[in-house]
Amino acid sequence: MFCYPVFYHRICQRHIVLNRVSRGKLTGSRNCDTILIQIGTNHLSTYRGGVDIKLYHDSVLPLYYQLAEIIRKQIADGSLRVGDKLPSERDLAEMYQVSRNTTRQAVKTLVRDGVLCQEQGRGTFVAKPHVRLGLLRLTSFSEDMLERGLIPGARLLGLTIVEAPAKIGSALQIEPGSKVIKIDRLRLADGEPMAINTSHIPYDLCPDLLDESLDQTSLYRVLEDKYGFRLTHANQGLRAVAASREEAILLNITEGAPLLLQEGVAFLDDDRPLEYLKALYRGDRYEFSINPVRFLVGQMYPERLIQKLLASG
Repeated sequence: MFCYPVFYHRICQRHIVLNRVSRGKLTGSRNCDTILIQIGTNHLSTYRGGVDIKLYHDSVLPLYYQLAEIIRKQIADGSLRVGDKLPSERDLAEMYQVSRNTTRQAVKTLVRDGVLCQEQGRGTFVAKPHVRLGLLRLTSFSEDMLERGLIPGARLLGLTIVEAPAKIGSALQIEPGSKVIKIDRLRLADGEPMAINTSHIPYDLCPDLLDESLDQTSLYRVLEDKYGFRLTHANQGLRAVAASREEAILLNITEGAPLLLQEGVAFLDDDRPLEYLKALYRGDRYEFSINPVRFLVGQMYPERLIQKLLASG
């Protein structure tokens, strides 16, 4: 009886189960989550939980792209979970009957997109999902993390009085050289480093801030509850930067890894500037979302649309 050479695999505590299929009839153990069946010579079918995913060798879509999409779907349906280790590039190439260059490019694409992460000497793993933040709401780091079911934390790196540089003095509408309180913190979510925040606040507005335990509580909560300040809006910019050696060590990433730099001023309800913030977010753990709307001069817009935009941001 002629047998099509195929492999099916199950990731289970760092080992892979291999077997053969004869004309669609499985020989050997059926205790697996995935079966790969060679059909003819043009494509490979993957059956996972009743879902048929095909890798077409004659498709206009590159094989590496198709393979990357299969892995994405396996993560989406829960077959691969956060922290699961992927088979090696060689094993993937054998399973899907493609070249190692194809599997390498597929994995590289998913690492670039933050879907997978690689640890030197250990292998490739399913990465934690990105924290998605909107750009239309002024919220604290603690509020953002709590909304996503994560436990916020902080490590205080510095709390000092300094003279305001010209740029920061201008932004805070104070004289250059005026006293400001500089707060440097490493922000954590479930104990994992996520961002580095540096805040400058005019000393005259809240001199007792130096006595606060800002590694245990939200800065915005202290400003609002203790001083009665009401932060209502901000003027901030967002751009990509590369991590310095010091930043990489703090965030547990590689030097030169991409970071998202958010920088600008937060204002009170009377338009007085209160905080000059510089926040560095890990590019592999964050993404920012916007919901643009086409506004035309003279056109009225329903209140429900405005509320929807504010809620989504």
